[in-house]
Amino acid sequence: MKNLLPGFLLLIICAGCLSAPTPDTGPVETAVSRQLTKEATKEPTPLPLPPVWTLPPPAVSAPTRMPTDPVQPSLTPFTLAPLATREVKKTAAPDERSITYSVTGYSDSVEITFVKPDGEVESGVFPLPFEKTLVFKTGAPLSLFGRIQSDFGTITCQVKSGEKVVKEATATGNNRMAFCSDITAE
Repeated sequence: MKNLLPGFLLLIICAGCLSAPTPDTGPVETAVSRQLTKEATKEPTPLPLPPVWTLPPPAVSAPTRMPTDPVQPSLTPFTLAPLATREVKKTAAPDERSITYSVTGYSDSVEITFVKPDGEVESGVFPLPFEKTLVFKTGAPLSLFGRIQSDFGTITCQVKSGEKVVKEATATGNNRMAFCSDITAE
């Protein structure tokens, strides 16, 4: 019985809340809705706009270029010179040789691969003419490849020890390679 009493009381309170009269909100809602409707139907207040500059339409055969300032920039033609690369030429010791790799000719794109003194291989697309002077130990392997990457062109690779040409090769045409390899620094 004790367990039923709290549930019964709760039921009575809820029933009382549901049956109580509610305040009439109809006139308040109507007055608010009427005020909003009245404001919404008012003519908006005109805002002053800045003047708009217009040009008359061009004649049929007239140019459509807009007028510009009387001061025109001066355009002086110029050409860009390729950046000059300067390598420090180290004097070779008695057991070392100054080796110059070079690739000359003409082509839109040439991939050049060569062996460096530390034995590592460097490869990339370089502008022609290409020339790189490195110092190798006597007996070190030397290798230079040039590959034409465009539809046309002729290239010549050359390996020089000092002023003496050690190896030279030429290639012509797309994907043709000029090999300067199987040589040692002497």
